[in-house]
Amino acid sequence: MKDSMTQSFSDLQTEQMFSDRMADVPRSFIREILKVAISPEIISFAGGLPNRTLFPVEELKQSAIKVFDRMGRDALQYSNSEGFLPLRQHISNYYLSKHQLKVDPENILEFIKHHDDLFILFPQLFYEVQDILKR
Repeated sequence: MKDSMTQSFSDLQTEQMFSDRMADVPRSFIREILKVAISPEIISFAGGLPNRTLFPVEELKQSAIKVFDRMGRDALQYSNSEGFLPLRQHISNYYLSKHQLKVDPENILEFIKHHDDLFILFPQLFYEVQDILKR
């Protein structure tokens, strides 16, 4: 018989692992939808679940090879919060060549669907409460 101090995680019942209030937490609606939507037989019209046959796998593979050939392990390292400077320079050059807009790379922020990015972006998009009340 196992000593309670050496009991493995898999042996624990969920009732023993969580506080009583966790029993009242509802199941995630999104998680339940995704359980069904990931099936290959399902065509999902939900946002964020594109048709997997449309993924440009070969193109992404070639792009990844180029990135690793050029940058090696540095490609896997985190960057500063503004984003990867070579990418921001590339975006700046793109806007200049395609749209004749001179955009300094220092004025470009790279967002990768991260919560911290939302805290930077949202205050720029929405009025402050006190500004709305003044109107």
